[in-house]
Amino acid sequence: MRYYIKILTFLILLLPIGCFAQFTISGRVLNQADTKPVADASVFISNSSIGDKTAGDGTFILENAKPGKYTLAISFVGFETYIDTLTVGNSNINLHDITIFPKTIGLKEVTIRVNHYRDTYFNMFYERFKTEFLGASEAANDCKILNPNVLDFDYDAKIKTLTVSSEGFLEIENRHLGYKINCLLTSFRLNVYTNELHYQGPVLFTEMTGTSGQQRRWQQNRREAYEGSMMHFLRSSINDRLEEEGFRAYQLAVFANPERPPDSVIAAKIEKFSNPFYLSHPLEQPPGSFSAVKRRTNGFIDSLNLYKRIAELPKSLETLMHFPLSKGDIISDTGQPGIFALGCDSDKLLIIYDKNRHFTQIKRVTNLDNLNYALSSRYNKELTLVNFNIPYALVDVNGWLTVPNSLTRYGAWSADRIAELLPVNYEASQTK
Repeated sequence: MRYYIKILTFLILLLPIGCFAQFTISGRVLNQADTKPVADASVFISNSSIGDKTAGDGTFILENAKPGKYTLAISFVGFETYIDTLTVGNSNINLHDITIFPKTIGLKEVTIRVNHYRDTYFNMFYERFKTEFLGASEAANDCKILNPNVLDFDYDAKIKTLTVSSEGFLEIENRHLGYKINCLLTSFRLNVYTNELHYQGPVLFTEMTGTSGQQRRWQQNRREAYEGSMMHFLRSSINDRLEEEGFRAYQLAVFANPERPPDSVIAAKIEKFSNPFYLSHPLEQPPGSFSAVKRRTNGFIDSLNLYKRIAELPKSLETLMHFPLSKGDIISDTGQPGIFALGCDSDKLLIIYDKNRHFTQIKRVTNLDNLNYALSSRYNKELTLVNFNIPYALVDVNGWLTVPNSLTRYGAWSADRIAELLPVNYEASQTK
């Protein structure tokens, strides 16, 4: 027995310190105008429950930060929001003095358009905003925006785009997951015609207090929100536990359509066969019998129509590969502590989640109509298609994208909104 204890102790000592270690981030916040300390400012790691208020001398300490890349946010009434990125390695961080700038208050031009929208269409815009921002799920029904008066709406009819921002924290009570969420909504853009949505802004989570029964229900709901989520998938990928955690990832290979020449070739052919001399003056063509001229003219028309049809062909084709991918296929090291690169050789990823791991063998397909239908189904909880907007998406060890817009998601993950969002420091093990 003593021998096994020694072996176990030795193996534990071999594990990386960062697996268990948590570190502090400290500093002091100063007013740029007079270099005096700023007290009671909110300092927090975005998308986490790690936050603090500055003391009378402007100092703060953020505790329990794991290795990874984060966004640090500082907010105080009358000052511009401070946002910066930082990387936590294997030691505490002292940021020393951070200067925040007072807001410049200028006279704004008063326009009837803004007031008209605010007074007449506020309820319509607000309801659409709530649906897109919170979601339309069971969790969203348990969410309440406490201070909608901080929202500022604008609508551009020409481009059919609704823009929303918040003056100060937008306060949300999520009674489904047991969090109070403070969000500095810096940008929200929704194309009401295409439903294309983009929003961003630092978010702070605070645990709500409740009865023991409420706490158990919140823990269970958090676990359910985590299972199959993008955070769950990214953590499983990094830890090489895709299959064990209920995931399979497949490569959706994207390649040039061999039946479609380059645009330059198509344009040249269309220009050639559209030549009015040959199409409108067949008798003025080079010498030959009338029937020969007619055949040449008909040939030009047929060729013109052919290349017009070719121009409508897709530039690329997609084929779903039949073998599941492993960590080594999609995750690579960046050399930065706690930061990994997610990619698939510029192809797309199809991700399947089944909690019970009842996977069926997927076959190679060339016609993706059925897959696209499944992805768009409102009942889809298992399939997600990921498109890379850049060659590689950077992911930290906590399962969080360092650049949120590096991926476009279709299917199950695309339905997730603020109501399903978990803090980056959420630990699934605490609810098992």
